[in-house]
Amino acid sequence: MHAFKIIPILMIFCCQPAAMKAQNLVSDITGTVSDDDGQPIPGANVLLLNPVDSAYITGTTTDTEGKFLIPKIAYGHYLLKISFLGYEIPVLSCIAREKIVELPPVSLKENTYEIASVTVVGKNRPIKFEPGKMVVDVSSSLAASEGNVFEVLKGMPGVTIRENGTVSLNGQSGAKIMVDGKPTYVSGESLVSLLRGMPATSVDKVELITQPDARYDASGTAGIIDIKTKKRKTEGFNLSVNARYARNRYNLGNAGFNLAYRKNKINLFSNYSYYQGKNYNDLRIINDYLDPITGEPTGITLEQNTDRSWRYKTHYFRIGTDYDLTDKITLGVYATGNLSDERLTGKTDSEFSSFGNRSDSALSTRNLNEKYPRRYTGGAYISWKPKTDTEWNTSFDRVYHHHPEDQQQYEDFRNVSTGVLPSDTLRGDIDGIIDIYAGETSITLPLSRKIKLNAGAKSSFIRIDNSASYARRANNAWVENTGLSNDFGYNENVNAGYVQTKIDFSDAFAGQIGLRVENTHVEGNVFEYSSGKDSLFRNRYTDFFPALGLNYNFDNDNGISFTYGRRITRPNYRDMNPFVFVFNKYLHEQGNPNLKPALSDNVELAFTLKKLLRIGLFFTYVKDPITKSFLFRDENVVIVFPENLSSGISYGIRLNTADLDITGWWQANLTFAGQYREFRWNLNGEKEGNDFLVPSGDFNNRFKLSKSWLIELKTSYTGKRAEGQYIFEPMWLFSGGIRKYILNNKGSVTLYVDDIFSTFVVGEISRLGQFTRTREKENGRQISISFSYRFNTGSETKKSRTKSDIDESKRINLR
Repeated sequence: MHAFKIIPILMIFCCQPAAMKAQNLVSDITGTVSDDDGQPIPGANVLLLNPVDSAYITGTTTDTEGKFLIPKIAYGHYLLKISFLGYEIPVLSCIAREKIVELPPVSLKENTYEIASVTVVGKNRPIKFEPGKMVVDVSSSLAASEGNVFEVLKGMPGVTIRENGTVSLNGQSGAKIMVDGKPTYVSGESLVSLLRGMPATSVDKVELITQPDARYDASGTAGIIDIKTKKRKTEGFNLSVNARYARNRYNLGNAGFNLAYRKNKINLFSNYSYYQGKNYNDLRIINDYLDPITGEPTGITLEQNTDRSWRYKTHYFRIGTDYDLTDKITLGVYATGNLSDERLTGKTDSEFSSFGNRSDSALSTRNLNEKYPRRYTGGAYISWKPKTDTEWNTSFDRVYHHHPEDQQQYEDFRNVSTGVLPSDTLRGDIDGIIDIYAGETSITLPLSRKIKLNAGAKSSFIRIDNSASYARRANNAWVENTGLSNDFGYNENVNAGYVQTKIDFSDAFAGQIGLRVENTHVEGNVFEYSSGKDSLFRNRYTDFFPALGLNYNFDNDNGISFTYGRRITRPNYRDMNPFVFVFNKYLHEQGNPNLKPALSDNVELAFTLKKLLRIGLFFTYVKDPITKSFLFRDENVVIVFPENLSSGISYGIRLNTADLDITGWWQANLTFAGQYREFRWNLNGEKEGNDFLVPSGDFNNRFKLSKSWLIELKTSYTGKRAEGQYIFEPMWLFSGGIRKYILNNKGSVTLYVDDIFSTFVVGEISRLGQFTRTREKENGRQISISFSYRFNTGSETKKSRTKSDIDESKRINLR
């Protein structure tokens, strides 16, 4: 009996130290919470409960990356309850037996259910500010949400795009355009043709990136304009259709559709658009020739009046699919096409006079250019996301351009003194192929709770094969013009790698530092028919592009950021092509294979106030900027060609507002930039330059008359400015429109008038051996009416998986 009593007593004494030791053992419980697409959910409630009666013990919430930490929990068995509005609430079992317990990632499923109606009590701001960029919701603007993507960009704050494909961002030219992070690979008139073929209804938002970080290709001193297309976010079927008719001097219009279907793991999407129209350009140039030594007028004046029109017929299509191979792996493929038939007709009357208004000679030139560009792109990507904050992406792309062109030119010359009327006929057969292969891989890794690493590599291979054959009509036969004919071959390989680290120093202070390295190897060959010789040129260079960003938030609405980045502008492929394009007897355009890339350093200090106002101070220095120049030859022939200047400097202030509520029915957005611009170059051993203080801005007003009626009025202005050796006169325009929502707000009809007072006139003055005055008008007042309708079936589901795209902006400029 005594023995049986002693055993329990001994067991109590033996177990007591172990129990006391167990009470001193504690665990830190960590984990991550995301949605079923792997996107982190910040602010989710995480509760630790007693497994016996579900009594509350302690709790916390997830941070901005979906992570949570419950510290110093005694060893034992617990329940973990996680909740967030709109998602199902899981209750998980948790056993704490180690110092740090890292739970598997928790994925919350959306709690979908049918409701009779929805009442919106808040709104999403159409403009958002982020360090180094501004994000614009396209649906907030009447001008940007109808028609085609060319009209979308014209409606963006701080963006100016012309018919010749020149793109400016915040008053600085040279912005690169991308679509869903992928380069458009075209510039000039070919870029305009591509953008006109894409429907505006396919665009969700536009990112205006003034300070790209190391993840982006380093090309473009003015920044990047990234057009983000709409992604399918609901199960089922989605269809939207659109049509638009416009009238300036001619008729034009476009129509198309967007079609998408998502079911379980598969997402199918396609869109098609057709554009047909005619645009015009009126140009008047007066050249007063100066003495090259004294700079005094010689008394000789050349006046040219040009009337040109472009007829476009463009088909654009895009088709693709995303497939979730597993919950962590997604595959995708896509293909696009842009097929155009373009016809340019123009007439130029050139008249020489001396000492007043006495005419010495006159030249009448008629041009006919027919182009048939074909552009095809295709690609595939794979994305692997094993954890919420870990991701690996790889993508491959192929781009193929074929751009044949036929040129006919007829000239009649009249000499006042002799009365001679000779005529000249020139024929050009121009053909070219551009073939591009590009691939990129990138990875995102967390090094700790506050440090995240991004790294990647990219390679691109470009092959260009162009030929130009000119002939003149003589004695009823075509005779080859070897002085204008040649063949041009070009190969370029760019290999790049980058590393970027983001550090959260505290809840208010964060920074990122990155370095991108790009090695470029180019090789070109020019065969000249006149001499029968080959000219071979090679260049190889490696550049380093550091990027730094610091951001401090005073509170949720106010903050300050500092960004620095180095960029490069490589010459457009066409600018390196020594082909001669003949506008008329006195004006030719030619490329320059000896161009060097331009390097720039960009600094910006920006303040964000109440998430409504952003004020930025910026400075940019450009070494070897590329700009158009002049070369004078015998018989008054002027050659326009690109060359490197010595330097370019710009600095000033930028101001942007997000969405100012003037009243309950009147909202306004304001964009303003005041900058000093300076260019320097050497001419005949002497330093020359241009410099101006340039104001520019947009003021956009929206008036909501009722739930179904909306009015928009917009004005923009750009002051007198310098662009290399050119000086441009001020430009301004005023536009406006009205929209009516119909068919239960699923459809809309919009009437819009662009350039109401027909004031958008490009005036230009240039000095280099002559004094030039120009007046150029593009399209003028344009009235359009558009209709759009969307049809949806299905229920809300997970967000579309983010794709990894090749961030490369190339420099193809096709005619």
